[in-house]
Amino acid sequence: MKRSGFRLGGRGVLMLAIAAAYPTAAQSAPAARVEFAIGNPTAQGPGGTVRPLTKGVEVGNGDMIDTRDGRVQLRFVDGAYMSLQPQSQFRIDDFRYNGKQDGTEKGFFSLVKGGLRTITGLVGRTNKNAYLVTTSVATIGIRGTEYTIQYGKSVSGTVGEGEIKVCNGGGCLEVTNGESYYVRGSDVRPEMSDKKVDLQPQQPPPLVLPIFVAAENRDENGDSVSFILTGPQTVHFAYVEGSFPPGPVPNTAAVFDETGALRQADFGGVVKYWNGPVYDQGNDGIIAWSRWTGDFVRDAAGNPLTDLQTRSLHNVAGLPTSAANLGQLNLAQLKGTYELAGGTTPTWSSGGVAGSLSGASLVANFGNMQVTGSVAVNVGGTVYSGTTLGFISSMGSTFTGFGGSSAGALNFSGFFAGTNAMRAGMAYDLWVPGGQVQGAAAFTQTSLTDPSGAAVVPQ
Repeated sequence: MKRSGFRLGGRGVLMLAIAAAYPTAAQSAPAARVEFAIGNPTAQGPGGTVRPLTKGVEVGNGDMIDTRDGRVQLRFVDGAYMSLQPQSQFRIDDFRYNGKQDGTEKGFFSLVKGGLRTITGLVGRTNKNAYLVTTSVATIGIRGTEYTIQYGKSVSGTVGEGEIKVCNGGGCLEVTNGESYYVRGSDVRPEMSDKKVDLQPQQPPPLVLPIFVAAENRDENGDSVSFILTGPQTVHFAYVEGSFPPGPVPNTAAVFDETGALRQADFGGVVKYWNGPVYDQGNDGIIAWSRWTGDFVRDAAGNPLTDLQTRSLHNVAGLPTSAANLGQLNLAQLKGTYELAGGTTPTWSSGGVAGSLSGASLVANFGNMQVTGSVAVNVGGTVYSGTTLGFISSMGSTFTGFGGSSAGALNFSGFFAGTNAMRAGMAYDLWVPGGQVQGAAAFTQTSLTDPSGAAVVPQ
């Protein structure tokens, strides 16, 4: 079997040993946040203070997490997820991530006992020696992966995707997709195993999602809503304009006129009023999209705020999916797929129509709180497309993805709307050879499936 190969050097093991022996004396920036917790798990800080772990609690360097009879799922700031099994003790020895991969990032951890399942994030993706999990029997290094560790007197586990390297005093073993490993003791070379270690997260209570009949439009409470959004509404909002990157604005005030056109919105603390023509308008009672262009943006006193001239402000707004409903989708590890329902005409960031929207799609993995967004635009008869991985906010139903500023890079921000995230909205910019193309898109959910791929039908 061909191995991609990476080396866990002695210096890397030494660094981990030092980090394990001398945990950071004081926490700096949080390393992770508790996504959910059951039972009575705790965290003991470097100073010895023990605190209970509940949803939303932050943990950082030096914290020893003890799940006791419960379970804990953590989301790290680099996008990694970790599920800790009952009777586990796990310490964050040294975690650093400043929002970019610049060589300073690291993730050194210790599994004292128990089991974990993790989907790794950005730390360790480019610098393999920057990520290690240690036990008294073996150390685990990664190459961008999803894997499990079960640790008692011996260590065993399975790689779901990617590759790990298991090392101890007896040698090293590379383990890749679908393979399992076993480590008998600290001086016995790790070996391959045919026994899969599948540490699935605890199954939540039977899922009862709010009712939604496909032929109807309903809000988060299940009440019927009008065919179009009209009047004042509290919405999630996403927009893009000129040189500004796409931005999400959660739970903001908006006003739609009697035709369903957006006339007023709070752009994160700045209320803008629009009294000009509304282009590319769409509105289905749950989500709405449009494009503003021209010199018609005003403040509350009627004074001009922004002279768009030939530039466009693309926007999409929708009735928010509640945090509780999103939590249901997350706990059940559901996956939503979305198709394009409508969108605005793509324009250049500097002004002027760029072409047409050829297609767009969205896939939301609510289990690991990630989204994959794709956009294709036709510019001058050539179709350009981009696809980017993004992350769902743990504090709400918004998401962002950043692909960069080179040709083909896609950047987006958006949100989920309606019961069971039945709609999604996204503002985007796509870099093409001629410059930066911008627009907004609305999506409708075409499927909602569980980890086995079976369709989930609300009851």
